[in-house]
Amino acid sequence: MPRSLCLALGLLAGLAGPGSAQPAMEAFTLRLIAEAGRVAEVPSVLHRPDVFGERPAIILLPDGSAPDTRAGELAALLVEAGWTVLAMDLDPTPLDGLVPTRSGPIAPGSDPHGAAAALHQILAVLATDPLVDPHRIAAVGLGAGGRAALLAASEALAEAQTGPDGLRFAAHAALYPGCGALLDEGFADEDAWSLAPVALLHAGRDDRDAAEDCGELRDAMRLAGRQPALWQVYPDASYGWDYGDALGRIIRLPLPGGPPVTVRQDTEVASDAADRLVRFLRQALEPPPRGRVAGR
Repeated sequence: MPRSLCLALGLLAGLAGPGSAQPAMEAFTLRLIAEAGRVAEVPSVLHRPDVFGERPAIILLPDGSAPDTRAGELAALLVEAGWTVLAMDLDPTPLDGLVPTRSGPIAPGSDPHGAAAALHQILAVLATDPLVDPHRIAAVGLGAGGRAALLAASEALAEAQTGPDGLRFAAHAALYPGCGALLDEGFADEDAWSLAPVALLHAGRDDRDAAEDCGELRDAMRLAGRQPALWQVYPDASYGWDYGDALGRIIRLPLPGGPPVTVRQDTEVASDAADRLVRFLRQALEPPPRGRVAGR
């Protein structure tokens, strides 16, 4: 067993037993062993629904340098839907600094593939929680966190972390991930990918993307025989359509490693996207038919 998992095993199980009353929220630090034996401390918050028994779960990655109100509000919505949510900041260095290489530099320290690999380690840890169904865990993220959630569908990456017979995510979803960056990071490559359903919700007026990026991404995925279960484009929406600090105005939000990006908070789009995400997850996280393992 990898040392990174050994440090975390028992932590989640120790937060609550099968027959105990569940706290609404528990904050802790998950310690992982990274390259060269370096210890990475991952700020984490475990949200549980007010129900008993084994539940589906979601690992939620934020956008930007740390979790903000967007991740918190989405976590609350997912818990309200009846799911356990483990929200975390995988990298204390800015996660959303990665912009398409055609548009500018890549921020130092940004590593979406490394974040995707860490997701599989965390999946193995969360699966030990007695109140979580290990076969019904989804990866969801905002912005660059969403790109990591999508890249975690790589079979090669998953096998390298947990072996050919290890657990896989039951679903992958991303809100405004950036089509150009997904192309640059190989999400449309003809590699082996999980059969778990995928949801991509895009902003039609995302400063980070060239006009053709999203169409190119979808065409490349279609040619590779991969059709997302949900592909939603909001033509007039910007990056961070749910960014509350931009309510009623247009702001320029600095993203580490790249130029500021235009943000137009859009309550209607944010509500619709959240509703679509919940419906997608509800369908994906239903108990699989007998004899079938989620994500396979």
